[in-house]
Amino acid sequence: MTNNSSKKIYSLAILLIFLFGIVLISAYILTNKNLKEKQNIQETSALQEINSLNIQEIEPETQDNIILLSNTNKGNNAGSSSSSGRNSGGSNNRRSSSSSSSSFSNGIGSMDSQCNSFGFDFGVAKWECNDDWIMDEELVIGTSVTGNCDDAFWNVEGSGADGVVIKAGNINHGGYYYSETGLSGILNLDKDISHITFCGYYGPEDCGNQEIDTGEECDEGVNNGQVCSPEYDGTCTYCSNSCENKTLTSFCGDNILDEEEECDDGNNEDGDGCNALCMNEFCGDEIINNINETCDLGEGNGILCIPSYGESCTYCADTCENKTIYDGFCGDNILDEEEECEINSDCNDEDEYTEDTCNACSCEYEDIPECGNEIEEEGEECDDGNLIDNDGCSSTCELEVCEHDVGIRFSYEDSFGTGIAIKPSATDDWIDDPVNLILHQNYIIKYFIDNKIINTINNIRVIVKINQGGIIGYKKIGDDGGRGRGRGGVGEQGVIPIYGNETIIADYNTSIDQYHMNEVDFNVTGLQGIYNISVFVEKINETDCDLIDNYAEREITITLPEPECGNNITEQDEQCDDGNLINEDGCSENCMWETNCDEDLDCGENQCAGGPNYCIDNNIFQDFIIYTCVNPGQQGSYCTNQTLPWLLQECVFDCNDGFCSEPNPPE
Repeated sequence: MTNNSSKKIYSLAILLIFLFGIVLISAYILTNKNLKEKQNIQETSALQEINSLNIQEIEPETQDNIILLSNTNKGNNAGSSSSSGRNSGGSNNRRSSSSSSSSFSNGIGSMDSQCNSFGFDFGVAKWECNDDWIMDEELVIGTSVTGNCDDAFWNVEGSGADGVVIKAGNINHGGYYYSETGLSGILNLDKDISHITFCGYYGPEDCGNQEIDTGEECDEGVNNGQVCSPEYDGTCTYCSNSCENKTLTSFCGDNILDEEEECDDGNNEDGDGCNALCMNEFCGDEIINNINETCDLGEGNGILCIPSYGESCTYCADTCENKTIYDGFCGDNILDEEEECEINSDCNDEDEYTEDTCNACSCEYEDIPECGNEIEEEGEECDDGNLIDNDGCSSTCELEVCEHDVGIRFSYEDSFGTGIAIKPSATDDWIDDPVNLILHQNYIIKYFIDNKIINTINNIRVIVKINQGGIIGYKKIGDDGGRGRGRGGVGEQGVIPIYGNETIIADYNTSIDQYHMNEVDFNVTGLQGIYNISVFVEKINETDCDLIDNYAEREITITLPEPECGNNITEQDEQCDDGNLINEDGCSENCMWETNCDEDLDCGENQCAGGPNYCIDNNIFQDFIIYTCVNPGQQGSYCTNQTLPWLLQECVFDCNDGFCSEPNPPE
């Protein structure tokens, strides 16, 4: 009986243990299911919370800036995003629904919340780009980011991370976040990248054992996370690193550039550069691209319209721009039946002695004076082709008799064909071209003026100038106006140039019978750069027959001399120049400031010179040396000393040979 009771109790215990095990297994399965559902709810909630924060923090009038990447940049920009995906550790450019692009405001969300928003479980590390990539937060070591802010390479290395969340741009300029899974990737985006956050999955402990365990939707072992590539306009499903089934789609308007597409801007609308069939829009496709077109008539582009007189018309140009043509009015450069002319050449009457002019679309003809046409005609004594006096043939085509003619001599050797000779005052070496003069030196300017009419005496005025600033105009000798240039800078019509800055260095009157030679002193102190020296001569109260040689000029360049320490002139790279090469006098032998003393004692202690005593005013004196610091403690300080008489003893009676003497005793 006892044995039977024991067996029953033992069997009951076994049954209770078995039932208790079933209860534990059921509780474990239910707990994992609840945790998974809670995790999915938290991920969805986090993304909604971030998007909600974005909208709440942006003013209503700027909420249009919170747009997905597909609305930010169209066409080729979508291609840039997909290109970065294809280079991410072997991952395909397709992303799952939990790792797509999203519009965030700047800096919203912690590292974990950013990762959660894209389906990851936790944040691993965050990098920030500020010219260079630097670590911002790091929970697990091992990640790396290299490159720059618009072209970066990321690698999870030994961190165990499963992917990244990238922040590009900012909310005011179409900024966005998006994620990529994999072990590494190259990013080349349309906007500068500010942050890269590395993220990871927890995943079931047995995910990857090729067995679908509790809480797993799939498990393909080492093939987990191998992203599939859907056919165009189709879908595909792969098993993620967290043993979840992920479904990808491919279609026009998904903001991902496929081989079948030229562009993909995330919509199926025409007129935005990428048409509804994901083909690039172009001028001539009969679709008005609102970005850079105002019209598009296809084959009708570039066909001109013809307006009626006084009206206008508009056509679509080859560039898909509306062009308006105004026609049929005076001034449109199109000759109409109602007009005589549009330009002067329309009025050509083939008469060389009339000036043909189109005025208000009507022709006018004005006779041209015949004198000056180089044809000697009836009533003319001459015609030299101009209307200038004093050139042998007057402005009325009458012969002139030359009685006075003076001119500058250009042919003598020292002037080298310029009419102006230049040499340093201290030498007899006349300078050839180019003329390079040294600042602060004196020079001699020499010139000759010849009397070209024998047996005459001419009163002349001579002006010598130094000119700078470029030519601002011309002046005719004895009159205003006229243009032209000839030998020495004067025109055949007696025209001389006017410079922006003219300084007279000689202006005098004289008389000549054969020739006049003069040498003018020229000091170049205060001048530096490129100048022209000019000599001008004119007759006084008389007309000069030939004005072509009344003006000469020569270009000179004035430069700084080579610095010379010790010449008492502070020059380039010198701090001082005291006229010697002695040190310890405030200015060194290299012409640099010295600081030799701060006080008198630095120069020496005042003392007796040690010489013999001597008498001054019947008192005994001795030489005493006094030391002085000049400009103490400053640049250029130096020591001096002077020897002064020092009173040693006052004599009662007299002083002789440095000793006091007594009066002679009475005899």
